[in-house]
Amino acid sequence: MSSNKFQLISITTAGLLLVLVGGISRAADFDIAVNPPKFEMELKRGEIFNGEVQVANYGKTSLPLFVRMTSFSADEETGQMNFDEASQAPSFNSKYWFKIENPNLILNPGEARVIKFQISVPQDAEPGGHYAVLLFEPQIPALNYEEGKAQVVPIVGVLFLTSVNVEGVSKSENPLVIVEFSIPGKYHLKRVENFLAGIGGIFSEALAENKNAFSVVENSNLSFSLRLKNEDIYHIKPTGKLVIVSTLTGARVGETDVLKNTILPGKTRNFPVEFKPDLFLNLDKYLPQSVAKIISSSTLWGKYRAQLELEVDGKKVFKTIDFWIFPWKVAIALCVAVVILFLMRKRIWTATKILFKLNIKN
Repeated sequence: MSSNKFQLISITTAGLLLVLVGGISRAADFDIAVNPPKFEMELKRGEIFNGEVQVANYGKTSLPLFVRMTSFSADEETGQMNFDEASQAPSFNSKYWFKIENPNLILNPGEARVIKFQISVPQDAEPGGHYAVLLFEPQIPALNYEEGKAQVVPIVGVLFLTSVNVEGVSKSENPLVIVEFSIPGKYHLKRVENFLAGIGGIFSEALAENKNAFSVVENSNLSFSLRLKNEDIYHIKPTGKLVIVSTLTGARVGETDVLKNTILPGKTRNFPVEFKPDLFLNLDKYLPQSVAKIISSSTLWGKYRAQLELEVDGKKVFKTIDFWIFPWKVAIALCVAVVILFLMRKRIWTATKILFKLNIKN
């Protein structure tokens, strides 16, 4: 299906729901699509918005659909969508603002239909973000149920991210807060860090007390923990990148983009960042990925700085962390090689002289 046609929505793409219905024998025939998948708008109190959504049945079976609204929220950290069926006052719950034309319909195979809706923002609507979803629920006839079998019936929907602007209530100047930006503990060389902290403590009490003074990892292929919080009453979608540079030379090692995800008001969301140096990206073009990973992760030594650069509505937020890269396995291998060469130096020297004399005679 081309990008300009209907877009399928599932739990993995829009956070909606796949409902398990016991014993539906022809569930695999159901293939529903909607377009557009999302409305993101700013409205005022008392404003009326008219719109439409297209829904199509790409399955092999005629499909009765019931169209309804519900509000949703998101889990902390994961951003997983939760449908909120609890009754609230219309000033808080935007699902009551919708009027749907023909909420009951039957779609024949290959048929597409336009569903019109109207949003009426109440005069007492609370300022800030309001979040609802227009659900298209298949109504499965009882004769299609088959005892003892379980199939998946897709419920698709269209997201509505509505911001209600009220005079005198402005957006936060600094809505984005970096709750955590760190390298997970599993990547740290704890014994090396403790050893360096002990040595540093001999010369400075501050170094002994500062557990983060010596952050040491084994290689440059790293995952960073990034948790961001939205302290505004409106949703935000931060963008940005992570850049790693050498503190010795200032040379850039590489950069990676931060995933673009929406953070609802008051929520904290996890943004995992996977970093690989530019060397890996260059080697990956010519070598097997496993070989490129080994080489790129073993060639960086020394102290580096991870620079996080984020932006929301034109306002930037920065944070940095310093760390050391010490590929100890490579270091041990090099030490062993040096020791072997040292012990065999006389034999190597003798063999070199013999080869040199043979070359002169020839």
